[in-house]
Amino acid sequence: MKLVVFAHVPPPHHGQSAMVKLMLDGLGSGAHGDFELLHVDARFSDTMAEVGGSGLGKVVRAIRFAARAIHFRLTEGARVFYYVPAPPKFAAMARDWIVLALCRPFFPKVIFHWHAVGLGAWTEEARTSGELKDRLAACLNRLLLGRHHRSLVLTGWARSDVAVFAPREIAVVGNGIADPCPDFDRERLETRRARVESLRRSLLTDGLPDHYRVCFLGHCMEEKGLWDAMRAVAIAAAQLRPRPLGIRLAIAGEFPTPRDRETFAALKDSLAAEFGLADDWVEHAGFVGGEAKRRFLERADCLVFPTRYAAESFGLVAAEALAFGIPPVTSDWRMLPELMGAVGLPVATAGDPGSIAHELVASIGRDDPARLRAEFLARFTAEAHLEQLAQAIGR
Repeated sequence: MKLVVFAHVPPPHHGQSAMVKLMLDGLGSGAHGDFELLHVDARFSDTMAEVGGSGLGKVVRAIRFAARAIHFRLTEGARVFYYVPAPPKFAAMARDWIVLALCRPFFPKVIFHWHAVGLGAWTEEARTSGELKDRLAACLNRLLLGRHHRSLVLTGWARSDVAVFAPREIAVVGNGIADPCPDFDRERLETRRARVESLRRSLLTDGLPDHYRVCFLGHCMEEKGLWDAMRAVAIAAAQLRPRPLGIRLAIAGEFPTPRDRETFAALKDSLAAEFGLADDWVEHAGFVGGEAKRRFLERADCLVFPTRYAAESFGLVAAEALAFGIPPVTSDWRMLPELMGAVGLPVATAGDPGSIAHELVASIGRDDPARLRAEFLARFTAEAHLEQLAQAIGR
C-alpha cells in the first residue's frame, strides 16, 4: 500500500508528533506489513508558542504541503491519504479546510487519525449557534471531513465524537510508546519495591523523614492541569503533617507563553505562603528528553496528570509512568477513566485540587511496581500499537 502521510514529526515535541514519528519508523520498516509511506512533514508551527496560532505564513504552508501530497498522488500513484484532523480551534480548522479542499478530490481513500478530540461535538453544537461564523465553520467541517473511508480513534470513548462525520468505518487503535525503561526487571524493580516499602513506613510515622516525589510532565499551562497539580500538592503537604513523610513536586515541560511562566512563579510563592511550604517544595526542570527524561522519571514516586485540556485524547505520559513502575494520578477527563479503569487505578475529579490531593496521598505505598509495569507491557507498547495501526490502515 502506498500511503501519503500528511502529518508532522518533532519538533515541536508533543504526543501527536511523537506518535507520527513512531508510525513512520515502525510501518516504514516493513516489519508490520507492506507499506510505502510518502511523508509530507506538515509542520505548521516551529515552536510550541506558535501552535494553534494563525497567519498568512500558515496559509502558504498549507498550500505548499497540499501541493506536495498531490504530487505524490500523481507521480507515485498513492491512493490513500492519511491525515490528522485539528481540534476545534478556528486557526487549526482553517488549515484543515484548505488542505482537504485541495487534496480530497485526488485521493480515493481518506483515513483520519484523531489524535485530538472534541471536533465532532463542537461541530454539532455550532450548527445551531447564534454566531454566523460558527455555523459556517460547522458546515465546512461536515462538507470537507464528512463521509471519509475510515476513522482511527485512540479509545472507545472517542467513537461518538467522530461519528458526526459519518465515516464508513471506525477502528480503535490505542497509542503506545517504545519501552523507555527496558532494563526495569533487571535494574529497577527491587529498588522500586524497596522505595515503596520505605514510603509506607514513613506514611505510618515509624519511618525516617522523607518526601514523596511527585512529578508533572507536559506543557506548563492551566489546561494541562499544572495549577491544579501545584495546589493539590500543597494541600497534600498539609494533610501529611505531622508525619515524617512530606511531598515535593518536580515539573518538566515548557511554558507555552510568558504569561504561563509568570503565573507559575506567582502561584509557587502564594501557595508556599498559604500552606507554610519550604522554598524547594516545587522545582521546574524545563524541557527534558532522552536520557534526561529517563532520569527524571526514575527519580519520581508518582506522576500527576490532572489534565482538562480540550483536545486531550489519550495521555501518553500516564503510559510512561506505568513503564517505570510508578502510579499515575490522573483526572477523570474524557477517556482517562476508561484507560485507568483498565489498569485498576482510580481517577481524581478534573479541576478539583482537593480530589487530586486525596488521590496523591492514597497512592503513597499502595501499588506493586511489578503490577504497574506489567500493565504497561500488556497495553501500551509500541509494538502493540503498530500492529493495531497496520491492521486498521491496511484492511
